[in-house]
Amino acid sequence: MATRELERLAREILGRRLEKIIDVEPRFPEDVVAPILEKHGINPLGPIDRRTRAWKEAVKEVRKQAYYALRRFRPAGVEVPLHERSRADLEGLARIICSQLDAIRTDTVIDLGSGLFPLTLPLWPCHPRYYIAVERDTLAVEKLRRFSAGLSGVELVILREDLTSPSLAERIGGLGAPLPGLGLVLRVLRVLVRTRGVDPIDWLSKLPVRGVVVSEPRRSLVGGDDITRREARFLRTLGKRLVEAGFASHWHVEILGSDVVLVARMG
Repeated sequence: MATRELERLAREILGRRLEKIIDVEPRFPEDVVAPILEKHGINPLGPIDRRTRAWKEAVKEVRKQAYYALRRFRPAGVEVPLHERSRADLEGLARIICSQLDAIRTDTVIDLGSGLFPLTLPLWPCHPRYYIAVERDTLAVEKLRRFSAGLSGVELVILREDLTSPSLAERIGGLGAPLPGLGLVLRVLRVLVRTRGVDPIDWLSKLPVRGVVVSEPRRSLVGGDDITRREARFLRTLGKRLVEAGFASHWHVEILGSDVVLVARMG
């Protein structure tokens, strides 16, 4: 497929958001858009009927992959993930995590859908003894393994697994870290609910955690719209449901520069 036509179609689908995506995925049109168009039988060099179901499904899939591309944590400088996050935001999130490790008296972090967030450990004011990073992306796993080789004071355990796997809790339990731990679900839960039909209460209750820190972005990662109120409402509803289900006895929501954060725990 011609690169120029691919880029034109990608821009038609994503608008100005394409530049953000190309910053982190330079070959997004060739590596992502082209296979999706081909799968749906769309030739970018020919006429395209934009009223067809095939085109609408292709657009939906491209936008979803664009969201994933922007959501993933990327190393840059001091390993600050995503261009819109400041060092202050990351330090604020690390402060929340460390306070909860102390509150529930655990040295184990279970980062569900970690991406490259463990690379921010040098910014943390505390050092958990064990850090279990659950991630299925091959490139992220490889980078975490290289990072863990030079990490001191923290045992970084990388588990390559899908977050909806029925054996997830069992595999976490077999890693040898003291449990239960503190679960991190950073910019992941909404995606699981929307795209995988996950019930967050049922999902969390099966995991070996005694508390969770859940974050969602304050701006749409694809469109850039302010979604603070929507995400805060989602997290407050989740906090209430966690208490009703007996998972948590305390919860509160904090607003950081780029994230809305739910903290929920027992005790």
